[in-house]
Amino acid sequence: TDPGVAASAGRPRVAVLTASWMLLLLDHNLDVLWETSLADIFGHGRAREVALLVVPHAIAEGDHGAVLVAGAAEVHDFAEGGGALDESLERELFAEREASKRAFGDTEGTEPLNEGERRHRTLER
Repeated sequence: TDPGVAASAGRPRVAVLTASWMLLLLDHNLDVLWETSLADIFGHGRAREVALLVVPHAIAEGDHGAVLVAGAAEVHDFAEGGGALDESLERELFAEREASKRAFGDTEGTEPLNEGERRHRTLER
């Protein structure tokens, strides 16, 4: 919410969300009233569809209106490589593989157990 949101004297406001997740509020002359980054919230994805609504209703005392943002984002494509995100996923998968191996008594090798090996080892017990 922001004091500059409400339409003053019946003049409309326009909200814009850029591909880099910058939210801008423009006045009737398309001059920027304010801008803020939403990258901390949505920065790891790409906007698939977004809806913005500028309303003159105050949410907190002193506000003149609000900009509501809703939409759907596509998460990072892991096939492209994702740095820290890929490393985090890789660590999680490795820990899961190791836990499965320990549960089935296999402590050697680095290959993950496939579904058939899991069923076979379960039946052997």
